[in-house]
Amino acid sequence: MSWAEGLRKNLDTAKLRSLRFAIEEAKSFLHPEQQVKPDGWWNVEPMVELLEDFQEELPLPAVQVPAWPPGDMMLVEAADFAVPGYVLDSRLPQYTSIRKSVWTHAVAPRRLPSEEIEICNCTPSSDGAPSCGEDCMNRRTFVACDPKTCPCGSSCTNRPFHMRKSPKLAPFLTEHCGWGVITKEPICKGSFVIEYVGEIIDEKECENRLWEAKARGERNFYLMEINSSTTIDARHKSNIARLINSSCKPNCETQKWHDAATGEVRVGIFALRDIQAGEQLTYDYQFEHYGETNATSFLCRCGAPDCRGRLDKIGRGRYRQGHTVFVRFKDGIFHEGKVTRYIEEKESFAITFWDGRKETLRLRPKMHFWSELGCTPLEDKSAIKHEDVGRGLTFTTEDRTVSGAVVSYLPDVNAHEVLDDEGQRWYVSVDAIPHAWHGSDLHGMEKGEPTPGTT
Repeated sequence: MSWAEGLRKNLDTAKLRSLRFAIEEAKSFLHPEQQVKPDGWWNVEPMVELLEDFQEELPLPAVQVPAWPPGDMMLVEAADFAVPGYVLDSRLPQYTSIRKSVWTHAVAPRRLPSEEIEICNCTPSSDGAPSCGEDCMNRRTFVACDPKTCPCGSSCTNRPFHMRKSPKLAPFLTEHCGWGVITKEPICKGSFVIEYVGEIIDEKECENRLWEAKARGERNFYLMEINSSTTIDARHKSNIARLINSSCKPNCETQKWHDAATGEVRVGIFALRDIQAGEQLTYDYQFEHYGETNATSFLCRCGAPDCRGRLDKIGRGRYRQGHTVFVRFKDGIFHEGKVTRYIEEKESFAITFWDGRKETLRLRPKMHFWSELGCTPLEDKSAIKHEDVGRGLTFTTEDRTVSGAVVSYLPDVNAHEVLDDEGQRWYVSVDAIPHAWHGSDLHGMEKGEPTPGTT
């Protein structure tokens, strides 16, 4: 008995059909004219005999299978696969969640001798109420009490960050700044929000990671300097604090505190004002550059009226050189100009306006906006549906009367964007100039007596 006959007798019908179909599929690749055939189980001669033995008993369905491609067709130029940016940005960042920073490339501080631990002079309340409040000596000097030595014991509220209760926070995908964090409950001014945690690394490791990130083309960084020799890197290990975005008008700030027991410096995030549930949490990153002093920084997209354009710690105004700004003057008109120089010691901008005037101004909130913010509202997107949008408007300037229609409203600077009859755009504060409304036709003002405006 041949090998093929023995195999045939020991196979049931279902297995045989599958095997025969696989052999037929493989055989279709082995065209007689093909000079070079791939090595594999389908080249074994007994399998071909098996197929021929059962060709009449179990006819296979006609299946069109393409011939084995010639060798040159397999030579496809290699290319690195890249996931589209919008897909990467929409994925929740992956990291190992920790409650307290871990020391990986730096020596962790040890507990101090008892005589060196800073102990406050607070006394516990007789009724068991919370102690170590605003008058606590340690709290006022940004020192977290040692739970083992604090005279107030379990009633102490000035505990290390990892022992404090944080409000409920949640990540969400922002429109322009990737992932951010919102609070799901109100936060009172001055309250502790969360600790910024990660891997504590030394200066050498920090430099190595920065070079590695540059080589990878990394866009996001999570480094926060503790002092000249140690840095927190929240890239691989951290908590939700790593997702909090920067803002030039933040509702939170970072504070450096010391642990009384070890002297360890830790970074906490605290509320600058009362924050409502559903608000995004932000603080000012105040980036510092390593190496080149004139290195390019990251764009700031916080949308605040007084946004300084970049995330640098100091000298942000220098990045505004050449930018277009609209500044409100006493006439109630936002005049267009271009920044020619930033005077850092005065925190002022040298601006040349479109009519040739040159001014050196310290730009105040609500009195200016930058052209890259466009004609859309700066914070409240729903304000585009402001009741004045679409209405005809006539107003007077120093030398002319302008008629047009309101096309948008910028609530943060209280400015109406008006497209006049000649196609020119104006940004005006109607509360500060003589004006008149003309109905609600966007393309043409309705006839009739205008409604007097305020002056």
